[in-house]
Amino acid sequence: MKCTNCGNNNATTHIKQNINGQVSEAYLCPECAEKAGVGGMFSDFGGFGFGGFSPFGSLLGTLFGDAHTPRSLNPARRCQTCGCTFSDIAKNGKAGCPDCYDTFENELNASIQRIHGITSHTGKQPKRGTSTEEKKDDKTAQLVLLKKQMSEAVEKQEYEQAAVLRDKIKELEASING
Repeated sequence: MKCTNCGNNNATTHIKQNINGQVSEAYLCPECAEKAGVGGMFSDFGGFGFGGFSPFGSLLGTLFGDAHTPRSLNPARRCQTCGCTFSDIAKNGKAGCPDCYDTFENELNASIQRIHGITSHTGKQPKRGTSTEEKKDDKTAQLVLLKKQMSEAVEKQEYEQAAVLRDKIKELEASING
């Protein structure tokens, strides 16, 4: 396959990005990959900018806005507990201490908004009827209905139907009790 950038050389590097559902792919030759900053196979952990021994250093740094840090930020502002700057957090991809989250709340919220699309954790809501108590309540209601139907069948002298309902009731009681 030819390089999608220059169209001359054989592609040796495949890059696939998925940003907000937009998938883009590129096949690059070694020269174009080097120009794009992807690098060789083993340079800088596959060339994806993970950097040194910190496995997600500059990758998270770009996510936290290291390359695009607004100029309005005061570079001298530091966390009073650990001495970290927002630039340090963006470079390392991790906060120096829990107080950094309070000190750099605005900058981190902007980065989190950009990465996740939301800044507050909403969690997941359980589907209706999935809890053990709700299932037990549903089975109990079904049991009451079956007993009522069995009584009606006996009154009408439909003994075969009453026997079928009796068996269903026994099965349901067994499943409720364990």
